[in-house]
Amino acid sequence: MFNPSRLVLARKVRGMTKVALSQATGISTRSITSYESESQEPFAANMDRLARGLRVPAAFLTGPDMDELPINAASFRAFSNLTVRQQEQAWGSGTLALALSDWLNQRFRLPDPDVPRYQGIDPETAAQAVREEWGLGERPIRNMIHLLEAHGVHVFSLAEEVDSVDAFSLWRSETPYVFLSTKKSAERSRMDAAHELGHLVIHGRHQRSRGREVEHEALSFGAAFLMPEGDLKARLPMGGTLRELVVAKKRWNVSAASLVYRLHGLGLISDWQYRMMFQEISRKGYRKNEPRGSQRETSQVLVKVLGVLRAEGVTTAHMATELGISQEDLNALMFGLVLTVVDGGSEATSTLRRPELRVV
Repeated sequence: MFNPSRLVLARKVRGMTKVALSQATGISTRSITSYESESQEPFAANMDRLARGLRVPAAFLTGPDMDELPINAASFRAFSNLTVRQQEQAWGSGTLALALSDWLNQRFRLPDPDVPRYQGIDPETAAQAVREEWGLGERPIRNMIHLLEAHGVHVFSLAEEVDSVDAFSLWRSETPYVFLSTKKSAERSRMDAAHELGHLVIHGRHQRSRGREVEHEALSFGAAFLMPEGDLKARLPMGGTLRELVVAKKRWNVSAASLVYRLHGLGLISDWQYRMMFQEISRKGYRKNEPRGSQRETSQVLVKVLGVLRAEGVTTAHMATELGISQEDLNALMFGLVLTVVDGGSEATSTLRRPELRVV
């Protein structure tokens, strides 16, 4: 049977108003409003037109209610600056990711959550405490997404359509989630992941009370977590020129801007040097085109999941069908891995063992 909540979700994921959907399908705005308010059910022909206009399988519109993203618990940055459409797109993308997460949990034993919560502790101390608890010492972190996954954080990517949101995170029951944009540079994405870890650790479930101070705390946590004070001072005791920092930043795999920010926070460069370096960063276009850029990180868990499914004869088409979503949307949630890791074509069975995935 037709499910109005699925129509609302699909429309919001696409960032479409009712008027835009009407124009895309030839169905009147009044009818669409009736469908969404449950006062009218579409005929089969209109169901097909809605599915085509929204780029979803027709079965998506007849599935059960989805467990919606708890928007009040999410750490949307600059939330007040987002338009309603942008907020709804992020909410919709996150809701699809939760459905994917539940599907994976039914079939695989994923790492148990191991993210400490240090509410009320300053960001620098909290970052050091997490490093100690996870046995990292002061060594550089090779892959931020892999580290989060190893400690039970479910990490998904955001569709390119959600281009106004860099990242967000939340606790769902006892499971932490991080959502990352794929349109950022590799270095900025790593900082976004560390930033969101800061929200999970410092602010816990009460992330709705966000603001400049909250975001500054998360940013400070991320900088301290990726660039430990002791290691930084041992390598760059007196700061350096921007050219020297562009070379040095490879050790921590961060952006030039993040390294300058951290050095200033630790008092290793003066206020004047800080301003001059940021002017030079802007003048050289380093904010958009990171010098000596790194390779983008991706999910280790999802790569292993797709490998196991392929060995079991489960295609991505079957996976998308069970979820009731398009392969395009599935790919958008999985860092683009669907189209590059798993081959389609074979018949699949829905009876799977539950492999235990180890993330190292």
